Amino acid sequence: MLHGSRPPDGDGSAVAVNPIRVQICDDNPHIRVALQQLLAGESDMTVVGEAASGEELIEKIEAASPNVLVLDIRLAGRSGIALIPEIEGTAPGTKVLVLSMQNDPSYARQALAAGASGYLMKDAVENIAEAIREVASGRTYVHPSFAVESLL
Repeated sequence: MLHGSRPPDGDGSAVAVNPIRVQICDDNPHIRVALQQLLAGESDMTVVGEAASGEELIEKIEAASPNVLVLDIRLAGRSGIALIPEIEGTAPGTKVLVLSMQNDPSYARQALAAGASGYLMKDAVENIAEAIREVASGRTYVHPSFAVESLL
């Protein structure tokens, strides 16, 4: 049974009692739309907001009250990594999953050191639901091609 779900309904499908609240921050509108479409098929998740910049995110995150923020590492005018401490101050308890095109473990190390709960490459976006579930449950998620030992 899924975390936060009740037993299957009569049709055998599990229905989320408390879906994972997800907010998306990426400066590319196509990425935001694609992520929303991917997550729309997940019965245990709901997208509660989006933002195109760090400034917009800080304005919206408290009201959206997400469990997990999917945050692009590169935003216009500001690094996603630099935003993480501010996010922690504005929306305590929100887990941050960094989404990046950077295939360099040093970026993952920086993100985790700044307080992110996970790091996923955009080329593995098919793993986004799994990554969100992991960080929402308090675990750390790291892109499958990075060995955890190389990040510590």
